[in-house]
Amino acid sequence: MKITEVINFSADTKRRWLYIFGSMLVLFYVFAPASSVLFHSGEDIRYVFGGPDKTCGSDDGFYFMKTLGRPLQAYMDCFSYKHGYTLERMRMIRFFTVGLMGLGMGLLAEILYSMGVAFFTAFFAAGIIFMVPKLYADTVQLGAVSLPYSVLFAILSYSCLARVHLIFANKLQGSVRLWLAFSAMWLFCALLTYPAMAFIFCTLMLMRVLFSKSSDWPLTKIAVNREIKLFVSVCVVYFIWAYLNMRFNAQAPVPSAYRVDHPAINPLEMFERMLGLMNPFDGAWWFLPYMKPPTQGKIVLLTLGIGVILAGFNLWQKHKKNKIAGFSMWQSMFYVVLLYLFSCGFFLIIPVRDSLGSRLLYAAMTANVALIIWALNNLGLLFKTKIQAAASALILGGFFIFQTLQAGSYTMADALSHFYYHNNITSSIMSYLSKNGSVKRLHFVIDRAEYPHSNFFLASGAMSEIYGHDKFKLKWCSLPRGVEGEEKDHQAQMLECVRNTSHDVVAVTYSYTGEPYTQTEGMLVIVPKAVSVRINTWYTQLLT
Repeated sequence: MKITEVINFSADTKRRWLYIFGSMLVLFYVFAPASSVLFHSGEDIRYVFGGPDKTCGSDDGFYFMKTLGRPLQAYMDCFSYKHGYTLERMRMIRFFTVGLMGLGMGLLAEILYSMGVAFFTAFFAAGIIFMVPKLYADTVQLGAVSLPYSVLFAILSYSCLARVHLIFANKLQGSVRLWLAFSAMWLFCALLTYPAMAFIFCTLMLMRVLFSKSSDWPLTKIAVNREIKLFVSVCVVYFIWAYLNMRFNAQAPVPSAYRVDHPAINPLEMFERMLGLMNPFDGAWWFLPYMKPPTQGKIVLLTLGIGVILAGFNLWQKHKKNKIAGFSMWQSMFYVVLLYLFSCGFFLIIPVRDSLGSRLLYAAMTANVALIIWALNNLGLLFKTKIQAAASALILGGFFIFQTLQAGSYTMADALSHFYYHNNITSSIMSYLSKNGSVKRLHFVIDRAEYPHSNFFLASGAMSEIYGHDKFKLKWCSLPRGVEGEEKDHQAQMLECVRNTSHDVVAVTYSYTGEPYTQTEGMLVIVPKAVSVRINTWYTQLLT
């Protein structure tokens, strides 16, 4: 097959829609149990303050996200704020996000097919990428519309760039500048939505190198160089704009961990982070949530080792007397390393390594998963030539099915955990109200590992269930979100806020476990307790 045919993205429309329909069908089936549970989870509880008549600015975090350089995410969160203010409506938000994931998975499968990957192998490989917990855990549980949108925008950008490769390779008629503009626009939209997710664009470049034929390397290299130039150019424009926006147009206080205008450029620090990402026993390789890290790390090392040996032996047999082919092989290896570093780029430059949450690892994890997919695909080389493609598809298909079983179980268990956790807080407030008639202050005692401001959302969710939507008023009296400092050093301001709160408003405060706190009139102390739910299935029992 010629390279001009391999990189042709103007593929059969029926196949593209078949990929999309099949992807949506699978993902809806996998995540339907978790999506159907009526619950709020994490910071999405702030949506209970929302409603169709509420302005975007009244959404907690709206101006914060705009300051961070993610205005599209701010408006996407506002969409959820206006429509997800009840549990039933929040369930529809979750189904919508799963549909977005299915659309992205189908388009990714089409891209892989256009690279020369077999039909079913492309579908399973795309599914494995979308079964990364860093994506589906927050997307399904939080109804985080911005996450799948950012991934979808990056995939659309790569699709437009594939059209540019086609025009150049086949000397077809078409406006190269127009398709480049479309590609840059979609990539910029992905960065404006969630830059950490947008770096999956680098994973797609990595997969092009991994799955390209050695005989097609000259044209592949040209295509990848073109992709690198566009990606770097758009990223430079975005980060300059984000820097200026945060420096001169900040609309909300921002913690040091989120400072785009203070990237980490210490080479030693970046090297240490890179070592952590490359460690198969660490969190960046956590693609099977129920498998213990030591077991998973051993399987990863074994799979990658066998895949590299088989690929190397296959290339040596085909090109052992061809020096040019050998040089191309070393070039492709250099590009694999380079693109892997690009995929990890956002995580390497964030100001603080561990305080920003799991989403920042998504691109790095998809790069790791791409290497695993490549290694699993190479296992087909163990079989006869006529059945190699079928064998690779079966191997990847088996791994994908195993992933979906774990993903469905994991999200369902997590959904039930949040459901019971939320109900425990609601029950505590109802019990206090039944004895005292009213409450003036809700005080949460939490561990230092928890995010303090989440307790305001938890309180709002519980009060919404007790009194109904828009039938209560809460006021956060502890340190404002994004303000640096220790809560224990601001007790005077906190107590003044509590005392000045009107009778129809409930104050919300917090303290860390082991720290003293001042008792006030009408105060309910809540010590949230984590609820662990386990879905007992044969595959989780085997791995624990």
